[in-house]
Amino acid sequence: MFLFFLALIMIYSSHSVDTKIYKLNDLSNKLAMVENEFVDVRKEIVTLKMESNIKIQLYERGIGPSLNPPTKIIITKK
Repeated sequence: MFLFFLALIMIYSSHSVDTKIYKLNDLSNKLAMVENEFVDVRKEIVTLKMESNIKIQLYERGIGPSLNPPTKIIITKK
């Protein structure tokens, strides 16, 4: 009788471990998907922040480089 209960406890423990392993694998897959999405978004942001892309977008809006050089403002204290 004792061996029967011991066998039931071992079977229950085994099933419990299996379900935890399945959950762990599922979470690992979800983590990998989120990490890949993060890398993709970061690549997209880097390409959008490139100076050449910004220049193209500004030219489309009609904004270009200034033809006159900047003037220096000198402030003297009295």
